[in-house]
Amino acid sequence: MPSKLTAKAPATTSHIATNIPATPAKSTTAKANNASVSAKAVSPDTSVKMAPQEQKKTQNEKVSMKQSKQSPEIAAYQFEWKHGGNDVKITGTFDSWEKHLNMKKSPDNPGHFYLPVDLDQSKKTLFKFIVDGEWRCTDQFGTEYDSAGNLNNVLPAAH
Repeated sequence: MPSKLTAKAPATTSHIATNIPATPAKSTTAKANNASVSAKAVSPDTSVKMAPQEQKKTQNEKVSMKQSKQSPEIAAYQFEWKHGGNDVKITGTFDSWEKHLNMKKSPDNPGHFYLPVDLDQSKKTLFKFIVDGEWRCTDQFGTEYDSAGNLNNVLPAAH
């Protein structure tokens, strides 16, 4: 009768075993060790699959780097509306005219509203206030017509 080969998993390993038994080991530890031995060789031109969290982190880093290259001069600018109203919002090229940001009422001055907004100071910013549902400009800023013929307030680019 031929003798059986048996393998006993060591209590601790500091290296990868190269002799894998011909018959599968029955202990859970041995199976776990065998599973950890498998590896896939990757050539330099082969893409490596990452866990979804790592992919998202890498994508966010790329977006962050791209934004910093495109907009190196971002700074908060405090917009103010001093002409009354109950509900005052602001929108402009800084949010692609989509968000209609709610402005905050000044606790010290009734009818005054304010809101700090991050702007790219290297670009001209067109904007407009929406006061109680009505689109308005203020004389506190210069004005300029956009390509559609709408009159908007303007902040020139900082040079």
